[in-house]
Formats: sequence, structure tokens, C-alpha cells
Amino acid sequence: EPPYAAREISHLTEKVAIAEKVFELVEDRDTIVIDLGTTTREVAKKLVSKEGLTVLTNSLPVATELIANESFKVFLLGGQLRNRELATSGALSVEFLSHFRVDKAIIGPGGVTAKNGITDYHFEEAQVRKKMIEIADTVIAVADSSKIKVSAFTQVCELNEVDVIVTDWNVSQKAIQELRT
Repeated sequence: EPPYAAREISHLTEKVAIAEKVFELVEDRDTIVIDLGTTTREVAKKLVSKEGLTVLTNSLPVATELIANESFKVFLLGGQLRNRELATSGALSVEFLSHFRVDKAIIGPGGVTAKNGITDYHFEEAQVRKKMIEIADTVIAVADSSKIKVSAFTQVCELNEVDVIVTDWNVSQKAIQELRT
């Protein structure tokens, strides 16, 4: 998996555009869970102007962005803190999530393919994503074009478990069609 600092600046224009689209999908006063990642951090930056969100997250950068809005309730998942990602994962994170249900889950996959669905590079983080998907009414995957047609180490879920994939304009129509079928 590429380092966080490198991913943070890579495809930034696309990530900001993805965040703007996700902003339209989230309503004031929604309950949401937001995954770790550089794209989800851009989503958090946009969502800070919403009202009354209740947010669960395993990402310190996402929590730091969201806590700026005093109308939000922000819950940080417990678990082992990964220094490279500044995010928690593992059994404690999964257990924490089992106590909740949310309107929407916003996940940031390592890869998205028609064959393997949503995949990730880190096994423990994939387990947290699986639980995020399980507790959500609607699942939104945010993936810039560099993650489309990429299979990472471990499967998170099949594509039919995802309601919306928000990506950017650099994805070919052929790739989009493959994901739709």
C-alpha cells in the first residue's frame, strides 16, 4: 500500500470532486460511518458544512476535520492505532461498530473490480470495513480512478453490497460498464 503522505496529494483534484458528489448524497442529521483514507478525508472536509451529523470513524484525520462543526457528534472507534494511517483497526473496532446502525457508510477501498468487488491491502482494516457495510442502510464507496480495476490483498465485499460507487472522470466507459454488470 502506498504511504499516506503520497496518497494525500495524489489525484487530489479528483478526490475533491468525489467529495463534492458525496456531499450531495448525505443529508443533514444523517448518521454515518466514515472509513479511513485520503479520499474520505476530503469527504469529511466537505461534510463539515452539514448540520447535525452523527459520525462514527476509525480515522483520526477524518475525526479532526469533522469535530470543527459543533452540531456534530463524532465517535472515534477504539482499536489498535496504525501509525502510518492514523486510524484504528482490529477486533476492538469491529466490536465497537456492532453496537450501532447508521444511515450511510462511506468507505474508501484499496481497489474495485467487477470480479473481486471491493478489496483492501490491510486485513484488519478490511474487517472494519465489512462491519461498516453490515451496519449501514446505504453503502457509498469512494475511489478515484487509480483504484478502479485494481485488486488488493483481501476482499471486503462483493459489488452487490455497495449501493453507490463515486469515482472520477478518468474511469473509462468500459470499466464503468464492467462494474455495473
